[in-house]
Amino acid sequence: MVLSENLEQATLLNDALWDFSAVDFLPHVMIDDPLASQTPIVIATQIDSALPHHDLLINLSQMLPTTFAQFNRVIEVVSQQEDDANAARQRFRLYQQQGIKPSHIVASAS
Repeated sequence: MVLSENLEQATLLNDALWDFSAVDFLPHVMIDDPLASQTPIVIATQIDSALPHHDLLINLSQMLPTTFAQFNRVIEVVSQQEDDANAARQRFRLYQQQGIKPSHIVASAS
């Protein structure tokens, strides 16, 4: 599951996954697609309890997914923009308050 900030971001991601390579394909659909339960990558703008997958949640949004505990793993993708970083720090604290010990990895620009 990929949680996007909004419909615009979800649409851009959906389009990018179609165009990222001429010879490779990552099977994906939007959450409202009839094939969502059969497709490994599902893009959504909100997460509720009726999800097709519960293994991995990739959070691209600035919100704490209320149903994050349903997932085996959660990956938060955070940019270096100050508002995004501040929101991520807040989510990090909220995860800790829930008894989760998040790990932190900084990807280099290279």
